[in-house]
Amino acid sequence: MTLIEAINAFKQAKAEFEQKTALMVELRSTRLPELRQRLSSNNFSMQQAQRQMRNAVTDEDFDAAKQQYAQAEATYNDCAQLITNCESKLSFWGSTESSLFQRKVTEAQNKMWDLKRDEVLASFPEQLPDNIRLGIQKLASIHTLKGGNGISTYGNHINQIYSEIDRVELATTKEAMLTEMGI
Repeated sequence: MTLIEAINAFKQAKAEFEQKTALMVELRSTRLPELRQRLSSNNFSMQQAQRQMRNAVTDEDFDAAKQQYAQAEATYNDCAQLITNCESKLSFWGSTESSLFQRKVTEAQNKMWDLKRDEVLASFPEQLPDNIRLGIQKLASIHTLKGGNGISTYGNHINQIYSEIDRVELATTKEAMLTEMGI
């Protein structure tokens, strides 16, 4: 896999996760309240139809109320099923699916940064010159972008040889690398 492919895979995994998260937020904050309101309205319609059936004195009135009740009951049951489906989907997202999507994002991100690290390491000469500080900063930046603290993996050895990396320069290098990669 090339670095460009890894960047695209990361962007795609992140977009899928964000899209799915947005869908779950929409289900929780918009769709479920709407369905619960419809369920309440349908319950009221069923009660009205039952009252009309109890108060009907002609066959036509009773049949009309019975038909209205059957329609309201079917709509109520459909709405109740939709609520169950949404709650089930939200439960599965919260318990299992979100962590699977997040793991895909993390794996794609780690692969991307591993390839970027390899690219940076490949640019190092066999004998390190004095101007190698930028490459070292990129390595430390990559490590922080993967969730590390920046210089622990490479830093101890590098710090012994070249002195400690300036944190301001490290942050600037990190931002420049993200911009260069289109992230």
